[in-house]
Amino acid sequence: MLRVVFLLIFASFVFAQDIDIEFLKSIKPVSSSELLEKNSNQSAKTTDEILNKDTLTLDDLKQIAPNEDGNLELDDSLIYQEVRVTDFLLSTRNVPKNVYQNQIFSINFNADIQQNISLDLNLTVDKTPNLEWLNEGKINWDKDINGVYSTKLWFEAKEKNASLSKISIIAKRNGEFFQKANISPKLPKILPVEEKNGYAHIVADELKVLNYKTAKFDENSNIMTIELSSKNANLKSFYINNENIIRQGINSTKGGYQNQKGFYFVVFNNNIKKFNFSYFNAKTKQFESFSLNIKLEVDDLSTQTELNPQNDPFYAYKKTALYVGVILLLFLYIFSKNTTPLIFACILIGFHIYNKDPHNVGIVSKDAKVKILPIEKSTIFYIPNSDESVEIFEQNKNYYKVLFENGKIGWVNSKYLIKK
Repeated sequence: MLRVVFLLIFASFVFAQDIDIEFLKSIKPVSSSELLEKNSNQSAKTTDEILNKDTLTLDDLKQIAPNEDGNLELDDSLIYQEVRVTDFLLSTRNVPKNVYQNQIFSINFNADIQQNISLDLNLTVDKTPNLEWLNEGKINWDKDINGVYSTKLWFEAKEKNASLSKISIIAKRNGEFFQKANISPKLPKILPVEEKNGYAHIVADELKVLNYKTAKFDENSNIMTIELSSKNANLKSFYINNENIIRQGINSTKGGYQNQKGFYFVVFNNNIKKFNFSYFNAKTKQFESFSLNIKLEVDDLSTQTELNPQNDPFYAYKKTALYVGVILLLFLYIFSKNTTPLIFACILIGFHIYNKDPHNVGIVSKDAKVKILPIEKSTIFYIPNSDESVEIFEQNKNYYKVLFENGKIGWVNSKYLIKK
């Protein structure tokens, strides 16, 4: 019995000497947070050690190579734009209390979506025809960080009873419907302007005549081109009720409504000695008048250039001088037997033959648009019902000045003209 006890004690002592305390510590269970912290510290230490090495192995590069695991920990608000359904709030500001008939005015329009997202906005105006929406189709939106879109709408009331029912707006996001709303703003009170003789239907803070030219249009009428500048006005409304005016219009305008320039043309009877018109000054609340003297001159940019060389008052003198020159050159040739005077005489005779009828001829096609001036936006005053023969006088870019057999004179685009 004692022998057995002794053997057990001896065996326990031997086994106790072989126990590895450090090994037991290494296999001790740990929590997940402790394991994550341990691995992180080990990775950071290992990376530093690798970067401090003189040479790197392929395994070293694999260990320090970046990965995309960090992006998985980003907040969703940094990846996705939050979109929520909100009310679409519309409002108008700075609406004038009173405006005159034919006076332009603006309305500041705001559309608040109440969140900072990008939208495509389509704005429409329900109004009467006598209220002209001046910047229709030319809306420029400004957006702030609070999701408020703003723009300025320009209008002109042609009549006292002009009205606006509502302004509607449809918002789309990524091509899909998002929200819609409408508002019924109050228009300013429209004050009438007296329709006096020569009134140009312009209400402005200022209107100036910068320059003007007048020339013959045809046998019975003259054409005048007036360069105008205005402040707070719409020059496209320039129109005069006058029985002596045959045609009129604005060919081009430049600048905004605050400061604008444009060219007004008018064709009138040639018995008029002065061209008179007026506008209404919104500041002084009075009419201001202009009186332009009629002085005929040549203007290559219009149809008023003299067409028939026989109407040139100096034509007879030019013709006589040419004949005298030819005769003198022929005498010099006869007496000197030198061919040089003969050559010059032939040149003068050839020039006379060429200049006697300087016009080319051609055909203007049916439905051609015959314009008063050689520009795209000029007024169309004649459209032939069939192909017509014409005399061609001069060219201005893509336009030709032509004379029809019925006496009408105008400019046609080269695509309507066939030269013979």
